[in-house]
Amino acid sequence: MTSQEDCNCDDQCAESTSCICLYVYDTGRCTCDCFGPIVITPTLRLADRVAVNTREATLASLGESLGRSCAVELLIPGTRASERVSVSIRDATLQYVVENVGLVVGGPRAPQKD
Repeated sequence: MTSQEDCNCDDQCAESTSCICLYVYDTGRCTCDCFGPIVITPTLRLADRVAVNTREATLASLGESLGRSCAVELLIPGTRASERVSVSIRDATLQYVVENVGLVVGGPRAPQKD
């Protein structure tokens, strides 16, 4: 159990660039989502071999995570966005992972505008 005073981003997510903490007074439970730091990764091709392990991640968060590193747009079916995904895939192409979890490959990623 964490006290309300300890349920904050500085204490629970000290190394993160952003976070969300929620303290429930009735249960004394603190829940924090810690994000970052932002890491620039190489652009992945669908043919690149990867290993992916998730536990109860939403399809939307998995799609966003994979999409940040991918050379193509990854689309998340709207009706499945909040679906929880637990997978452990080793030594497979990114294409296989994308298809296996239910994401959809879109076109080439548009250049970022400043």
